[in-house]
Amino acid sequence: MRLEFNIAFVDDEHDDANGCDHLNELIDTLRVHIENKGFSFNYSCFSSVKDFFDDFDNKGSGQLRRIDLYISDYNLEASKTGIDLYLELKKRLICDFILYSKANNQQILDRLIGELNNEKEKEIENKLSNPNLFSRFSFVSRNAGTEWHDGVTDILEHLISSREEMNTIRGLFAHITSRVYDELTSISVVKEKLGRPSSDRDDLLSVINIAAQEGVIGQNLQRDLHKQRKRRNEIVHNDENFDHLNGEYFIPFDVKIERQFGGKLYLKDFQKLRIQLKKALKDLVDEVQAYTKDGTKR
Repeated sequence: MRLEFNIAFVDDEHDDANGCDHLNELIDTLRVHIENKGFSFNYSCFSSVKDFFDDFDNKGSGQLRRIDLYISDYNLEASKTGIDLYLELKKRLICDFILYSKANNQQILDRLIGELNNEKEKEIENKLSNPNLFSRFSFVSRNAGTEWHDGVTDILEHLISSREEMNTIRGLFAHITSRVYDELTSISVVKEKLGRPSSDRDDLLSVINIAAQEGVIGQNLQRDLHKQRKRRNEIVHNDENFDHLNGEYFIPFDVKIERQFGGKLYLKDFQKLRIQLKKALKDLVDEVQAYTKDGTKR
């Protein structure tokens, strides 16, 4: 489970002691917002497009893929702009990008329109084009004070929500599989056969198998509980990754364990998992109740 949230800032005033108040204030705002969500805030700052790519090229392309959000001023050094930075990034990966500026908004709009027209011309000429060129690009107009921070935090909140959803599904699997353990070890024969304190929740595999051997649960439920146990292990212990082709976060799965998801669990798959997990718990409660009522498997 990855709890870091990494942001790269590019602003030609970031190392100017007399001119970087706006950036420091934004960093402080985002730090509070991210840490209040339970994530660790990490950031790096650069003065120019060249400095940015020099640094990341030295560290390797994998470093770019660990950045959750890119934030840049429009006017940068050496005649380059934040849009130039975004367009170069877009060639390498899908990314979430915020551009801010106190400059004339029409100037920025004209540049964006120009780039979109270039893409249209490529499409007409049957050349490689990118119709989603600015699909993950946002612009925030920087004004005096800190009111403009709201536009940045609104976008940030959307990005964090997908990460929170992944942590929620992890918590759900941890909680329910723990309940599975408690339900099964509440049966004296299972607890005796296990031969160790019932607080040891690491051995869910043995508990499920003992319960099946002793007739507490049936074979179908045994298979289903093992499926949920394996899902829990993958979901809880694997960090989410970013799919740069689809532009979405996913949790990697061992394809041998979870063929139906093709080795990648996306947010769209979570509801199906929730339904199946809760059904497994209900079936378990029903079979345990039947066993304790009759003393045998119904």
